[in-house]
Amino acid sequence: MRAKTINEVQNFERGQYPRQALDIGGVQLGAERYKAKKRMLREWNEYLAKLFTGKTVRGEMKKIREDSPITGWGDYEIKVKEVAEQTDIDLPMAVVEAEDGQPYGIPIGDKKIFIG
Repeated sequence: MRAKTINEVQNFERGQYPRQALDIGGVQLGAERYKAKKRMLREWNEYLAKLFTGKTVRGEMKKIREDSPITGWGDYEIKVKEVAEQTDIDLPMAVVEAEDGQPYGIPIGDKKIFIG
């Protein structure tokens, strides 16, 4: 791509901002927001994996059951085998898999959990 020179015909008009007329510079906020959310999601998934994998977690969490998705809240103590990768940074729950293969939802909010 070649830079425009002064001798070429430009779209300069009286009172128009030169950078805007040449279509250089400027920021697309939507694209920047998308990149920032992707970066935050990747870092969040890495953080959750480091925080939970191989550790014992105690506290109020949701046992995810296929037969009844509404129930399952209770006080559990589990040893985390794997953390499911989140697809959205705004999800209110981190899903982990215990050593017995049962998935649990750890709430992200005001409920305390204890990691040992």
